[in-house]
Amino acid sequence: MSKGLIKENVLSLFSSKTYLYEINPTSVGRAFIFANSVFEDENYDSRKGSEKDEKALEDLLIKMGFKTTMYKDLDQIGFYTKIKEISKIDFEEDSCMLLIVLSHGDKDTILMHDGPVRENALYERFTADECKSLENKPKIFLLQTCKGTKIDAKKPIRSNTKRDCIEVDAEKEPTEFTEENENSQEEDEDEDVIETEGDFSSTPAGADFIKCYATSHGSIGVFQFFIHNIIFKNMPMES
Repeated sequence: MSKGLIKENVLSLFSSKTYLYEINPTSVGRAFIFANSVFEDENYDSRKGSEKDEKALEDLLIKMGFKTTMYKDLDQIGFYTKIKEISKIDFEEDSCMLLIVLSHGDKDTILMHDGPVRENALYERFTADECKSLENKPKIFLLQTCKGTKIDAKKPIRSNTKRDCIEVDAEKEPTEFTEENENSQEEDEDEDVIETEGDFSSTPAGADFIKCYATSHGSIGVFQFFIHNIIFKNMPMES
């Protein structure tokens, strides 16, 4: 698939009237990859083979039109420093920000070369009040890490499986509509109304965050399975 075609598909997807985000055709966005494969902690194996996936992922993002930066085997201080630097970038002309982490991890931490860092540190500096130039823009996070030590149980899924339905008694008479019922409903609705003076609009500080994980909270993530699906379903490897 050509670079131009991939970029065109991305722009057409996010420019659909179904989406509310404004897309700059000349700047899809910026992508940052934090890739860790070597660790000081002997309890964690090196992530052998990760280099090929990192290169394939970087190539895919560039073909999609992202300005892409790779950070390799950072220590804890290096991680916090880079996150702070990224949050200070002017994203005014960019349509979104994409941040990807390839590493080991636990429930609420990500493993750097010399030890763990808080996962929430990824998000805290990109809220609307901390990073103004990303306000009302997608902030996308993809984490290829474990989230614990449990093994997520496999369960077969059949495509033709019927969903459970709630049985409804068709013979039962509907509730009688009376003036008393109407007044009661209006009182309930009034309780949820908050009156404000003048024009009022705001964006929640944590809005527009899209977080995607390789596994559920507390579970082991299968090595690179999540990232493989992203790479190979969008840019098939040449034989």
